[in-house]
Amino acid sequence: MSLLYRKHTPYDEYDEWLFGTDGVWSTQAAHVPDYLIIQIGHSTCLPSSDPEKSLTELQHSEQTFETHVAEVDKLLDSIKTAVTRSTEQSNSQQQQQKDTTVIISTASRTAIGNPHADFCTWKLNRIIARAAHRRGFIVFEREEIEHRLLFKTEASEDLYSAGVLDKAAEPPMAHIVSTSLLSMLTCLNSNVIQPPSV
Repeated sequence: MSLLYRKHTPYDEYDEWLFGTDGVWSTQAAHVPDYLIIQIGHSTCLPSSDPEKSLTELQHSEQTFETHVAEVDKLLDSIKTAVTRSTEQSNSQQQQQKDTTVIISTASRTAIGNPHADFCTWKLNRIIARAAHRRGFIVFEREEIEHRLLFKTEASEDLYSAGVLDKAAEPPMAHIVSTSLLSMLTCLNSNVIQPPSV
């Protein structure tokens, strides 16, 4: 069982329950997810609205950025505490319960051709990645994969660049990404890199 969680803000009231003592990883939980996949920063770098400016001219809110950055550590500490609590509970009761593998996904590309938003995303993702690695979590570099898929044609009007890793992605993007992710999961499970069979 996997839990996929896309977050617009790094930490909110729902997280207090989800990762608290009464949430999914509570001391009474009989089963916990095998995988927890969380994408952080989905809305952090989207620029503020201003009808007098084009999308490429708009600036994101620096106050929002700083607030979200401060919440990253709070979220990741809550996750670490919850997963550790579940593991310790399982060990104390001598249960054969698999630990939850945590995968932190960095924010996706804004796909609006705004250099301010792009730089904000790169900066945020480095903060997220470092914080996640410090806690021993796997990091899925979503924006980097999107960039590599599009680096030759991103400026072309012939290619739809938004939502590359979403369900709505047009062929063959979804197929390329799917086989890449299968290869990554195989690597995680076996520590042996195997090329996708396409």
